[in-house]
Amino acid sequence: MIALIGFIFGSILGSFIGLVHYRAFDLSESSSIIIPRSHCESCKKKLAWHELIPIISFLVLRGSCLNCKQPIKKEYFYIELILALMGALIFLAEVHLVEMAIISTIVAALMLQIISDFKYLKLLDAATIYVLISAIFLDL
Repeated sequence: MIALIGFIFGSILGSFIGLVHYRAFDLSESSSIIIPRSHCESCKKKLAWHELIPIISFLVLRGSCLNCKQPIKKEYFYIELILALMGALIFLAEVHLVEMAIISTIVAALMLQIISDFKYLKLLDAATIYVLISAIFLDL
């Protein structure tokens, strides 16, 4: 049961990391993590809640937009799946729940850094600072 909780938590983190990755390197100055709402990159239609369920929505929609049928980038699915599996493994370690959550977010931030470095040869300062502060907190 704890592995399932870790899987779900990891998939949610994966969805968030996909969003941060996309918007951090978006050339538009008007985008942030909160605004605008998630939308199809092709037709710009705002996505409904049921189109935003990590992993499941991608599989149910067969990797394409419900509105315009254009393919959704598979990297979103892979990020969600990898972090979901990592979350399940971390939660199987059976340490304190808060520590499991912090370790999962550190892994997610490191995944963001790996993707950013691989695609853009840039690292995000906020993710680096988060990892450092969280690691120090865990050591206390």
